[in-house]
Amino acid sequence: MCKTSFYDYILYDEHRKVYYRFVKLGIESSPQDDLEKLSSFPPLVSIIIIDDNFRKVGEVELPKGKFLFSNAFVGEEGLYISNNHPSNPEMQDDKLSFTLFELVKE
Repeated sequence: MCKTSFYDYILYDEHRKVYYRFVKLGIESSPQDDLEKLSSFPPLVSIIIIDDNFRKVGEVELPKGKFLFSNAFVGEEGLYISNNHPSNPEMQDDKLSFTLFELVKE
């Protein structure tokens, strides 16, 4: 499971007419890898941005150990993802907090 990438879920952003597709990225390993590398689950997460014609228009990889991607929602300002990951040194047990990701056209 740690080695295989797979698609997770999709959120629709009605304000920007795009979809956010969350992808869990697998860990590359060989038989010589130690248990520490394979136990670094959950894996890295990428967000693929898809327009209303289902074309990929962008992708961003989230930094490891900062965001709890399973807790995300779309608001008028953009995509909010929880930063209450247990490995995040800035996490506070008594607060639920989110980081705003704004979609920028290049």
